Amino acid sequence: MALARRTKLGLAVSAAVLVALGAWLAPPLARYAERLAAQGAAPVQVSLFESPEDAGHVSAIRVGCYPSLGPEGYRYTDDSAVVAEALAAFESRAFKRWDGRAQRLLLEELFPSEPMSGGYYASIAFLDASGDELAVVLDNSGVAPRGFLSVRRNDCVYLLEGDATASGACLDAMIANACADDDLRPDWYERADPPLGQMTWLLEEEWRARRGLPASDS
Repeated sequence: MALARRTKLGLAVSAAVLVALGAWLAPPLARYAERLAAQGAAPVQVSLFESPEDAGHVSAIRVGCYPSLGPEGYRYTDDSAVVAEALAAFESRAFKRWDGRAQRLLLEELFPSEPMSGGYYASIAFLDASGDELAVVLDNSGVAPRGFLSVRRNDCVYLLEGDATASGACLDAMIANACADDDLRPDWYERADPPLGQMTWLLEEEWRARRGLPASDS
């Protein structure tokens, strides 16, 4: 009798655990299935720009890098030589769909990691005359596998195909040049304006003012 009661109790506990586990897993698994279906329906390969005409509308470049560019995070330029260099490094490249995206999001949802500071990420954005993004390339292991440059289309991630050496070197050089321009800025205790005429890479509000654009809402 006692054994039977213990067996029934054990079965009841096991059933309750399975029910709770199923309730915990059901929502993320449903979202995973939706993402997987959307991922499978997305194009296998994309270009840098969603529209072929977009390349002709690029008039400025924005680079981002943490931690190299500090808390502001981004620098802007409309230097035509820099724009041409960036287009030469990225415009003709193809990006292939990464089919591990849905699985990564599922694992992050089921087993969220502890918030942590530090890390590294970088990006280059191609902007039109109004400062709107036409394309953004990311170097961010939080979005794509480490070591890959990527673009996003909706919730899909596409990885740069082929040798990324030249494209990566272009991004690294632009970030280094932006850091060098930052070194021209007066120190916080100096009552002087930054020598914007000598600088290629500007903070967003400086760049917007130079172009006569309204101040950013952010």
